[in-house]
Amino acid sequence: MAARGFQPVLARLLADPGLIDELHGDPEAFAARHGTDAEVVDRLRAIDPARLRLTAALRQKKNRWHMRENFPASAALIERLAREDAVFAAAVERAGLFSGGSVDGFARRLAAFAETLPEEGPTLVLRELIAFELLWREVRERPAASAVPPGEPPERASAALQGEASGAAGPSAPRLAAGIRLARFAIPVAKAHRQITAGLPPTGIDPEPTCYVLSCDEGLQTRVSRIPPALHALLSLCDGTMGAREIAERLGFALSDVERALRTAREKGFLAAPRQEVRP
Repeated sequence: MAARGFQPVLARLLADPGLIDELHGDPEAFAARHGTDAEVVDRLRAIDPARLRLTAALRQKKNRWHMRENFPASAALIERLAREDAVFAAAVERAGLFSGGSVDGFARRLAAFAETLPEEGPTLVLRELIAFELLWREVRERPAASAVPPGEPPERASAALQGEASGAAGPSAPRLAAGIRLARFAIPVAKAHRQITAGLPPTGIDPEPTCYVLSCDEGLQTRVSRIPPALHALLSLCDGTMGAREIAERLGFALSDVERALRTAREKGFLAAPRQEVRP
């Protein structure tokens, strides 16, 4: 395997300034651990350690600003928990959450980090906030994308697309409006988001299944609406492949209740306008 070059190892030093002591304390071990050679190590050791630390500090400050700008509640809670728990702080460092790169890079690292968190207490809040802010970003970046509800099996998604293309389900089959996203969380995540971004601790946020509709308007303003679980279940079936009667039968709801809920959802912009039936 080829040895790592100067730039990749320098980037690692700037991302983790604690390695600077290792570089100067045991150069041979540093080279072996990081897969580089003596020439690269000598070039790195020639750089003033104080200059390296200053550059690393400035870069981390910039990276943290970018993280807060794009994922404000997640970043705030990560920093709070890291101050309170050394083990958690070490996990954050290992995950490289603030190591820079593109916003997509931040998002990938956050998503991977969330998978490692226990589903209890403040870390459950953090897991859900990360999922919420990742979805929020997706909605903003693809405001007009059509949405089959997350988690639906591929056959439902395929059927929705086929029904949309052929019109086989008829013009009355309700379907989600473009850009609408349905989501379920284990906590009142919108409340938690407001609380954490206001600088408050993650207290009083108890586990409670909650459902939301997210959308983004032309001005890139994201709208988050909390909805009852029953409405979430109903909207999850609005993929353009079945009418109100079939939805009611699937859910065991009264047809009149389903029709009323569909009218309200359409008024709120959750559902697309019904297609006009083309007559020969």
